[in-house]
Amino acid sequence: TGGQRIDFEVKTGRQAYLVVIEGSALINGLRLEARDALESVEESLSIHADQPDQTAHLLVIEMPKG
Repeated sequence: TGGQRIDFEVKTGRQAYLVVIEGSALINGLRLEARDALESVEESLSIHADQPDQTAHLLVIEMPKG
């Protein structure tokens, strides 16, 4: 929901893929819109739904570093 912030820890030896399904959000200061994606390797994610009137839906898949 707009204004919420979540920190997602990606530990050493792990990686994560994030896809914005709907809406938009700031991920580590980078604005992602619907259907945008990113990969994070051993770097935690700071997710901020900064649009007060909009809900952002995200999918995060976390796995061993490959």
